Order: sequence, then C-alpha cells, then structure tokens
Amino acid sequence: MNVLLGMLLFIGISKLNAQNTGTKILETNINNPDDILLLAAPRTLGEKIEGSPHISQDFLPASINELKNTQLVRFNAALDVMEILNENDATMVLSKAVRYRIVLKDGSGKVYENHAFIVDGETKSGYFSPIGEVSQTMVLYKKENIRFIQGKLAKSSLEQDVPSKFKREKDTYYLKKNDAIEMEELPSSKNAFIKKFDKINVKAYMKKNKLDFKSEEDLITLLTYYFQ
Repeated sequence: MNVLLGMLLFIGISKLNAQNTGTKILETNINNPDDILLLAAPRTLGEKIEGSPHISQDFLPASINELKNTQLVRFNAALDVMEILNENDATMVLSKAVRYRIVLKDGSGKVYENHAFIVDGETKSGYFSPIGEVSQTMVLYKKENIRFIQGKLAKSSLEQDVPSKFKREKDTYYLKKNDAIEMEELPSSKNAFIKKFDKINVKAYMKKNKLDFKSEEDLITLLTYYFQ
C-alpha cells in the first residue's frame, strides 16, 4: 500500500468532544466552541522513511485563536495539517473546517493561518504564514512544502531498494486579498514573475533598487511598489 495513503487512512473522520478526547482544546471562549474539531493524527504503516513530514520535529508552545491555555503544536507540511498534543500526550489534528490563527510562542513569533487555495484546479485548505502587507487590502503569505516520495523495491539482486522519503521543497508564496476566498499563487521563477506583473517595468525597478527576487523583504518591497 502507498505509505502516504496509509497515513491518510489513519486520519479520524468523526467529531470529537471534550469527553472523548481528554483535551483542553474545547474549553474555550470562541463563539462556537462546538465547531472546533480534533481528528486522530495520521500515522505511518511502519515502513522506514527518510526525512520528516514536519517543519519542526518538536511540538512548540503556541496560542490558537482565543484559547486561554497555551497549546503544543507542530506543522505537518507533507499532509498540510496542524498537529496538537492533548493533555494525555496524544497527537491530534486540528480540523480545517474551522479558521485558525496559530502564533508560536518559541520566540520566533511565527504565525500560521489556514486558507483556501487551488491545487490542480481543486480548491483545498492549507496552512500559510503571513509575511507582510503589500497594500491596505492585500497580504503576502508563505507556504512551507514537504513532498512525500514513494520508494521502490529492487527488481533484482543487482539493485538496491530505494527507501521512501520526505523531501523539503522550496517555499511558495501567495497573495490574499481581504475580500477573496482563495489565495493567489505567485510565479516561482523570476521571468514568470516579471511577465505576470508587467503593468509597470518591474525588471527595471528591481535592477535600479538592487532587489533580490528570492528575498522575502525585497519581494514585499516590489509588490508594495506594484500595488501602490
């Protein structure tokens, strides 16, 4: 069985409540605490896999929405889910049916928010980190990516098995308008970016101001200039 499929098959699909999760996550002052969902965390099928699906291997302290208690979370970028430890040290997953703003309390101040975006023509929900405002109505977000690569068994004694692995890939960037439902992905190549934002002479502006397309700070400067 495909290992990633096996991971997905272990994800719970039923709504959990405070009685059967033993977690404090539902003890909140959010408008509709009954709408907060916790799902069973994904698990692998025992195959040894190189790498990790997580951005951070450790669970980090974080605030979630208006919850009073600090929670322990880690981002599973391979499955695009936010894992959380309940009070019994069981790993759960926050359902994307609820909108979350998660602020890490590890000193980084890093923020995760779940938003809708399009993948291969299909609308999905995933986690993004806001990088900065580029206008009064638009924010630049970063999406961290980890891809699962299925291994291969050796076809003969002359070959070796190729283990499955998680591969950290380049971050992708998205724009989110205040009134938009979905995120808009930015081109990943410099030439495609210049072509997309051809209303002004982006290339000349980048050269004049010595802007690096791969720098988040410079990307914000460039987009702010474009949308001003």
